[in-house]
Amino acid sequence: MGHLDEPADKSSDVDAGSSNIQATISVLHGSVIPASDSGAIITGSGTASATITGALTQVNLALEGLVYQANPNWNSTLGSETFDLVS
Repeated sequence: MGHLDEPADKSSDVDAGSSNIQATISVLHGSVIPASDSGAIITGSGTASATITGALTQVNLALEGLVYQANPNWNSTLGSETFDLVS
């Protein structure tokens, strides 16, 4: 398992203000587990695609504590992993 490095795993939205935003992080060869103590609503944790909904600070806290778990027997000799973050 591994954590993503900052600051690449942060989201920003100058128009969000105090409104909720939604971010979806997806991987090809494993699962993602956003930090559950962020206060955000998280769906799909432990799957290849998780959606995080909440205030910008909550979403960023969930991303900061994100854990990536590769599929069994997946390693860098098989290729690289791709992380997609859409917010």
